[in-house]
Amino acid sequence: GATGRLFYELGITVAVAVGVSCFVSLTLTPMLCSRYLRHQTKHNAIYNLLENFFNGMTNGYRAALGFVLRFRLIMVLVGVASVFGVYYFGGLLKRELLPVEDKGFFLVLTIAPEGSTLEYTDKYQHQAEGVIAGIPEVEKYFSAVGLAIAGAGRPDNGIMFANLKLWENRKRSSTEIVQSIFGPLMGIPGFLAIPLEPPPLSSAGFDQKLLMMVQGQDLTELQKYSDELVAKMRAKPEIFADPKSDLKVSKPELRVTIDRNKAADLGISVRDIASSLQVLFGGQDVVKFKRGGDQFKVMVQLERDSRSTPSDVGNIYVRTASHGIVSLANIVNITEGVGPSTISHYERLRAAKIGANLAPGVTLGEAITALQSIAKETLPPSYGSAFAGESREFLEGQGSLAFVFLLALLMTYMILASQFESFSHPFTIMLAVPLALAGALATLYAFHMTLNIYSMIGLVMLIGLSAKNSILLVDFANQARRSGLPLFEATIRAGTVRLRPILMTAIATIIGAVPIAAAWGAGSKSRQPLGMAVVGGMAISTVLTLFLIPVVYTLVVQLTDKSTRAKKA
Repeated sequence: GATGRLFYELGITVAVAVGVSCFVSLTLTPMLCSRYLRHQTKHNAIYNLLENFFNGMTNGYRAALGFVLRFRLIMVLVGVASVFGVYYFGGLLKRELLPVEDKGFFLVLTIAPEGSTLEYTDKYQHQAEGVIAGIPEVEKYFSAVGLAIAGAGRPDNGIMFANLKLWENRKRSSTEIVQSIFGPLMGIPGFLAIPLEPPPLSSAGFDQKLLMMVQGQDLTELQKYSDELVAKMRAKPEIFADPKSDLKVSKPELRVTIDRNKAADLGISVRDIASSLQVLFGGQDVVKFKRGGDQFKVMVQLERDSRSTPSDVGNIYVRTASHGIVSLANIVNITEGVGPSTISHYERLRAAKIGANLAPGVTLGEAITALQSIAKETLPPSYGSAFAGESREFLEGQGSLAFVFLLALLMTYMILASQFESFSHPFTIMLAVPLALAGALATLYAFHMTLNIYSMIGLVMLIGLSAKNSILLVDFANQARRSGLPLFEATIRAGTVRLRPILMTAIATIIGAVPIAAAWGAGSKSRQPLGMAVVGGMAISTVLTLFLIPVVYTLVVQLTDKSTRAKKA
């Protein structure tokens, strides 16, 4: 789906880049080292200053690591706290599909009362156009009434698209502009104008962000429950903005009942009556003709003055079997009533579309949770509900992201297990992941960002980035133990020798992600969550990994050795 399309580009880019980097590091880098590296016995003052700093840092780390290895319970508690931190900050973070991005335009959906004519809708559409034209940031706009977008156009609906000036030529974002015109548009009497920002994904269409389909068979009951849902949503203006249902039994209609006995006596069929009404009131294209280089349609239809009142239906004449003519008023009964303007279907069931925008500061995840709670207490068991549009994309994306994350963890563990020929050492290495996740989630929460597709991409990236530091420690500790060093001495040596490479790779990764995290301008809201997740996760996990992984490594090795001795005994 949409989540997969976004992940695909990132996955291909990272995989190819890392593959090329691996090839260069195994071939070109050793060759360049052999050609250009020289051992120097004398160094300048800057080198000596930096070297003294790094030596002091290494000595301080060695002392701290020795202390931690004597009191390993401290770091075990830190590891447990990091797992709790993932759960804690994950629960605090707001969730959404994608952050609202400034795309340089917005749209306005306009709705006139049921049964309105094109002239009525167009009259009030001009008032809404006046509001849009008064916005200094608007460069140009397009307005239409009765526009056919997905099916036939409706005379009581309109739409407007407003293009904004370039980002650098305006002071307000599209979100601020939409919020500023909400009041003036809603203040137009006898007319509903809803300003909307474009959805982050084109597949969501131009519907409101929150969209639920209530499914049932009985149309009357369906309207009753949908109206109850909308009423309860309006009681929570802090979450839902302008909730509405598309199922409204209020469209004026004329019900023509044919006296079949009279019609049969006169030789008039139901088809003749229906065709006459369709052609004369609805209009029908009958022929096209050309004059010069132009082509014209010929439409058969009554003049507007002859089809504007209900009594005009009775003034139509139809031909009888004896080639005479008779007024419809003699063979039909005409009554006025109301009915639904549309009867929607969703998954083969009759459905009412419940839509709403989000109040300022409310994310899609919060709104969906609130609407699910309202639907649970309102709808009987025989009536179902399902989300559509951007809401459905959000729910499906959450499941896809969880699957991707678990798959990344599993694949990483399996590769490490095959390389180390052990099931315990990959477990030790993977403990860096909750440290990174806790740091990333805490950073997102501190900077008031949400958990969305982009921030989840950053979390998936952290699986490999954070495990890299642990690999350096565990691999060198294994080498030191094979050379004959005792466990604790080998662990301390691995930490002190690998300290600089770990810090260099971590700092390089963080510096590379800082421009993404500190992005501004158009498109920055999409990049910032990914960058913040990488920067925060790498910074915190690097510091904690230098102490937690050695502690867990010694515990795992001792338990493994003890188990091996027990099996031999």
